[in-house]
Amino acid sequence: MPTESRAEPRPWREGLTHVLWRAHQAAQRRVQESLTGLGVTLTQLALAANVQEHGPLSAADLARALRVTPQTVTVAMNQLVELGWLTRRPHPVHKRVQLFELTPGGTRGVDEGRALVAKADARMTGALEGGDAEEFIGQLRRIVAELEGDDPPVAPLWPERVTG
Repeated sequence: MPTESRAEPRPWREGLTHVLWRAHQAAQRRVQESLTGLGVTLTQLALAANVQEHGPLSAADLARALRVTPQTVTVAMNQLVELGWLTRRPHPVHKRVQLFELTPGGTRGVDEGRALVAKADARMTGALEGGDAEEFIGQLRRIVAELEGDDPPVAPLWPERVTG
């Protein structure tokens, strides 16, 4: 695919980096506003949703998959424990590793949060000309893959059973 060559760079406010940053800021604000009643951040909701989808995970498992620091994940997960969305338990094989599991209240919270995010998604995708959200999402995924490679899988590093 040929790249566009320009004699002069675009003005800062018209460049892809600036527009993506502004779109991110606007989306983040709107989604966070919609989650106010749940008492969680979008980051916390995303972490809890990953535990819902993939089962018990450690902070390190989530950090690897989401490309954030384990400390960031641990702080967010500890807040979710305080809210009653998650519990933690020692890993059955590697006792120093703590696994986070969703509680019934956390399951309800994630389900409600997903519904709220879906409304925000609908508002954003409705703003796309021609309604071609799938193409736009695909283009954004290609940018991410170009800059960081494919997303790593969300999977536990340590098996929960010793096989032998």
